[in-house]
Amino acid sequence: PIGTNAAPFTGNFNGNGHKISNLTINNTEMDYLGLFGRSSGLIKNVAIENVQITSNRGYVGGLVGYTTGVIEKVSVKNGNIIGRDYIGGLAGVTTNEVKECSAEINVEGAYGVGGLIGYAYSHIKKSYATGDVTGTSSYLGGLVGCLDSNLNINQCYATGKVTGSKTNSDYVGGIS
Repeated sequence: PIGTNAAPFTGNFNGNGHKISNLTINNTEMDYLGLFGRSSGLIKNVAIENVQITSNRGYVGGLVGYTTGVIEKVSVKNGNIIGRDYIGGLAGVTTNEVKECSAEINVEGAYGVGGLIGYAYSHIKKSYATGDVTGTSSYLGGLVGCLDSNLNINQCYATGKVTGSKTNSDYVGGIS
């Protein structure tokens, strides 16, 4: 991925409306997976299609594993993302702002699994997720697996099926 935990992507990425197709990552030894592994910059105006990411680690998303930057007008469509903790169709973890984004992809993990974002410490505006979410532990949501209580979700929706393990899952919801 572009940017690692030790050396995050710090620039601004403007996809200018272009598409990235057939993103495939199969890595069982690394956290922070996605097109970007870890980022603190602005990422905007790009579509990512036909995504297959498989990992048994954490911080995994179709766009970015973990970001402290802004994500704007990004879509992730078609495919599957499988990981362990903090798994999202768009991003594993976000700590800034997410606006006008979408994820139409199936997501599977254990803890902190969301159709759009696994764990959000960020405001989310005008965004949606339509893929199915499956988890084996806690904090599973159609839009966000876990949302910090001081933040807002505005003009967002999720339509995918959210399924948790019958014996181990707590905090399972359609949105968060």
